Order: sequence, then C-alpha cells, then structure tokens
Amino acid sequence: MRQRKKILLISYYGRVCLSTKVLSAVLRDAGHQTHLIYLKDDRSTQVDTINPDSKCFQFIRADIGGAIYGSGTDVNPVTPIEMDLLAQKALEIDPDVVALSSRSVHLDLSRTVSRRLKEVLPRARFIAGGYGPSLEPEKYLEFVDYVCIGKGDSAIIDLVEQADPASSPNVASIINGRLHVSALDNPRDLDARPFADWGLENKIMIEDDTVFPLHTKYDPKSYVVIASEGCPSNCTYCQACQWPSIYALYGGRAKKVVMRSPDNVIDELKEAKANLNITTIQFMDSIFTWNKRWLRTFLDLYDRYIALPFFCYTDARFTNSEQLERLKDSGMFSTTIGIQSVDEWTRSKVMGRNVSNEQIIAFAKEVASLEILPTYDIIVWNPFETNESLASGVEFLKRLPKSNRIFIYELKSFPKSAFSRLAEKWNPTPLAHSDYLYWSWIFMMILRSRKTEKSIDKVFSDNAYKKNPYLLRDLYQDLLKTMNDRERLFCIRPIDRGETLRPTMFVEKTSPDATGVVGEDRHYIGGKTARRSLQAGELLHYKDFYASYQDK
Repeated sequence: MRQRKKILLISYYGRVCLSTKVLSAVLRDAGHQTHLIYLKDDRSTQVDTINPDSKCFQFIRADIGGAIYGSGTDVNPVTPIEMDLLAQKALEIDPDVVALSSRSVHLDLSRTVSRRLKEVLPRARFIAGGYGPSLEPEKYLEFVDYVCIGKGDSAIIDLVEQADPASSPNVASIINGRLHVSALDNPRDLDARPFADWGLENKIMIEDDTVFPLHTKYDPKSYVVIASEGCPSNCTYCQACQWPSIYALYGGRAKKVVMRSPDNVIDELKEAKANLNITTIQFMDSIFTWNKRWLRTFLDLYDRYIALPFFCYTDARFTNSEQLERLKDSGMFSTTIGIQSVDEWTRSKVMGRNVSNEQIIAFAKEVASLEILPTYDIIVWNPFETNESLASGVEFLKRLPKSNRIFIYELKSFPKSAFSRLAEKWNPTPLAHSDYLYWSWIFMMILRSRKTEKSIDKVFSDNAYKKNPYLLRDLYQDLLKTMNDRERLFCIRPIDRGETLRPTMFVEKTSPDATGVVGEDRHYIGGKTARRSLQAGELLHYKDFYASYQDK
C-alpha cells in the first residue's frame, strides 16, 4: 500500500513556476500532500548604472524612460528575516521531502536554503531539479540527496516513494564518492499528466519580510498555460531548445519538442474557465505557432469553447501571415518579436537564429498591420559583437514599426550551453560596458518613435554621448516628455471596483487622450485599487484608481 507523503516544493523569484505546479499535480494525483513556497517575487528593480559583476540578467526598458533594471539576487536578495520565515514555515509543514526547483544562477541560494532547512528538518529527504541541477548535478549533490536530470514529472514519484531511488530513471546521486546518473527515461505522454495545480490551497510567497497567500501576488483571472515542452529553434544561448543536448551529456535521448494534444489543452482551459473564472490567457510555449496542423486544430476548438483574449510567443521563422491573422481573429492581443542580435551574421552564426533582417521586417509589419503593438527583444552584451556589427543594425531597425515595448537584455551564458562552448573556443574580447549601453539606447531611440529616431543624427555627431552614454538616457527621457500621441493602457477584460490592478489586465494602444494612463506607467499601476468598474476595451485614466493607501 502506498504511503502518503508530505512534500514541500520550493521555487525562487517567480509568481507562476508552472513546473512546480505540474509536479504538485502529479504528486497529488498519486495521493501525496503538497505545499508550495515561492521564495521571492520575480519583480525587477530599477538601478542607476549597469552592474559589471551581476549574477542575474540586467535589461533596459523603453516603457520606463530607458531605465536600467536589475533582477533576482542582485537587487532583491533573500533577507535574514525571510530565511527565518522559510525555516519556520518548513518546520510547520514538517515535510518528508523538500524539492528545490533551481536555475544555474540560483546554485548558491539553493545551497543556503538547503543547509538552513536541514537544521530544522534533519530527517527530510532533499532533492533538486531544473536546468541548473540537470547541467551541474555534482554541485547540487554537495547539499541535496538526489538530483532529477531532465523532466521531473516521471521521476518525482520514485524520488518521493522509493527508499533509495538512486537506480530510478533520471536520478543522479553520489555513490562511493562518485557521480552516478541512472539511465534517462523520456516517456513524454503529456496528455496522461494531470493539469497544473492552480488551487489556492497550501501555496504561499515569502517577500518583503512577510508571508503572503500566493494568489494575492498575481492576477488570478489571467491564466498561464503551456501546450508543449521544448523548442524547435537552435538558439545557442537559451536552454529551452537544449533538452536533447542536456540528455546527451548523460547518454540519453530526448525530443526537441513534445506537444500536448489540442483537446487536452482545451480541456484544461475549460476547467480553468469554469472553476477560476479566468478572463485572459498567457500561452508560455517558446514558439506557439511552429506546428501548423496542431495550431489550426487547436484554434478551431479554442474559438468554439474558450474565446478569451490571449498572449502567445510567435516567431518570424515559424509563423506566416495566415497564422497571424487567425491568431488575431481568435483573440491574440500581444506577441513578441525576437530580434536578439541586430547584426544578421551574429544572429545566425553565433546565436543560432537563422532569420534574416528582411524576414523580421516583414513579420513585424504584419503584426503591426493587425493593430498589435509589437514587443521587441534585443540581446546586447554579446562578447562576439563589435562596434561595427552593432552599428550595422541601425538602418535595419529604422525599417521596423515603432513601439514602446522594447526590452534590451544583457546576455548571460549558461554553463555547458552551446554559446558557452563557442565562447570557450574562440575567446572573444567583449566591448566596454559603456559601448553596450551606448548602442542599447541608440536602438531604443530608433524603435521608440519617429521623433526619437530623428535625434540619432545629432547623437552620432556629438562624441560626448559616446564618452558618457548616460547622456543618451537623459536625452531619451526629455524627448518622451514632448510626445503627445502616446501608447496608453486599455482594459483587456472587465475590472471590478476594488480589484487590485495588474499589468496583465491591460494592452497598449496609441491614443492622443492626454488623460489616459501612458504605457510607461504599466508597472506603476501594479497593486493600485480600482475606484470604479471598468469595461473591456476602455481607456484607463489616472482618476480610475487610488494613487496611494492614504488616497483610498
């Protein structure tokens, strides 16, 4: 007879973490009790300057005046009080197993958490999984008992139930002082897996030296779902498409992408719509459109049974005009255009994205023609880039539709990634941080508006901006103040009076109405309270919410 176990699943810096919700569902389906603790929110923090010693990625945002943001442990580390709260909650739960979901960047945090919890839970089994433990199991096995290699929904039951799961598939352990990895199994019938556990029971977040019910930290009517695992792309810097290479490290094999059936995803959304009263959906698949036959079948069902506004990731390499139009008709209100490198050669040969400038331009224009504001992603701080390669992107960017949804990221290289291997082989010399900042704000000004683009000629003729790129940020902010026709926030769905506002409730559209909330304030409104009920499609005004607790 199966013994019922109590499992504590811990993840870091996130409000959703679908992987732990899926594992919770698998464990509950097997009769076990689960508790989820989300240690720290995924909010980023504005900083004055770039941090040359950052562990977590940094980025620049067009919609917050070209501000620099830090993330994770760099700007919002776990405090002693929060670690005490974690230990206290763990002791209250008294689990049989503590499971840590970790990325590579959270190795040190995982070590600290494990050692602290072992003080109050000396008899508990400690396990770890995720990209970090899969890539470097030997480092995690210094402080946990077992590591799950690869996807954990088939291994988690053995890791919880077996007296010694060392020989179970997908499990790494230390035997006789050496790393031992059992045979990797990859039976990926995703339809047989229970839906992610979105219930409100036994889920908390620890942040700001306080314990919160998890559902108070996100928009509960915006549902997050994933229809696939993996990615069809070959990006060298991203782990989403690297499961085959990760499995190959240990002699295993894995498919690049595994799909749930359209009916299975629709069944989950039906359940969420009926039980959670969801009003918008975020599909978190790396590229939602890559399987054209699947997408056609899915959207037929979606239109019939779900019919809610949604966001999804598309890609110029895997999405045609017909698909874009169909997605728009079915409710897509936002998507992301991954430019990554502005230099075509670097994008293809170094970053593994075989897409031309012309393809990106055509795709972006198609998105804009559907009245969808494109969100541009660009990655800078690439050691293979030169001032010449970055300069080559200026004319390319000038041909793209304008947007205030521009995110320029600092490249961080993962251990054992294809990009890391390239860097080790060629040992490129990176530019100075000031050069990367200079080009980042140049790119932002080109993409933001015609007015900001026109100022670029002045910038190129004045060497002061090159010497001190922070002057570019000041110039950008001054130009924004003179712009009247701005992107403003419109409600995606109805919002009740007294409801807490979240960025996921709004979409940006160009509007000359100066009383409407500008897109740059999308995150400023987060946590504010609606003064009145708002309808889907309605423009949000500053008078529509309480600006502060005192005001309320």
